[in-house]
Amino acid sequence: MSREKLICRAAILLSYYFISGMATTNILRLLKGSTHRVNAWECRCASCGGRINVLMQQPIFSYLVFRGRCRYCGAPIPKSTLALELTVFAGMSLITLLLGFSWLGVLLSFAFFELVRAVLLLRCGHREEHFVSQYIAAVAVVLLCLLIVEFEALLLQSV
Repeated sequence: MSREKLICRAAILLSYYFISGMATTNILRLLKGSTHRVNAWECRCASCGGRINVLMQQPIFSYLVFRGRCRYCGAPIPKSTLALELTVFAGMSLITLLLGFSWLGVLLSFAFFELVRAVLLLRCGHREEHFVSQYIAAVAVVLLCLLIVEFEALLLQSV
């Protein structure tokens, strides 16, 4: 395998890692009926309101570094949050790996993400006033990610 293909594949998996963090934020915001935009980068601790910077929003890394607690007040972060992040990251990565980093694999991995989100929202979500507009915004973010991944896939094909 060429060095360029290896770098592009690593970039795809790394993008899944970041998407799993975004997925948790946006799914939890939709579930709780939050008034924050689902694609807003700023996050705050539910207990103390402490600002969670972009570096600490990286899912598995930050959970392990801070031992599953808020960096400011020490409030526990639910294990279900980590489980959601791991599910999204592992599911998307596994689908893409099994399908040989093909465009179909990338597309199906995003379909998996949407399926996880839809199941959680339909099973547990609040149907408040802003639900539909929030969900449409969330889907738009995923479509933007698909465009980015398509660009990466085109780069892979040209190498």
